[in-house]
Amino acid sequence: MRRLALSHFVGVFDVPLLLVYRTIGASPTVNGTVGEGRDKVSVGL
Repeated sequence: MRRLALSHFVGVFDVPLLLVYRTIGASPTVNGTVGEGRDKVSVGL
């Protein structure tokens, strides 16, 4: 991302991926969440 001069990107992810992102230190800012249980998805920066 640094070579491309990007500071943010938008992603759509489910709860298990959110936990992976946090574990690797790439915790997104969640902008919205829809659904319940296994159908829950979020969008974030």
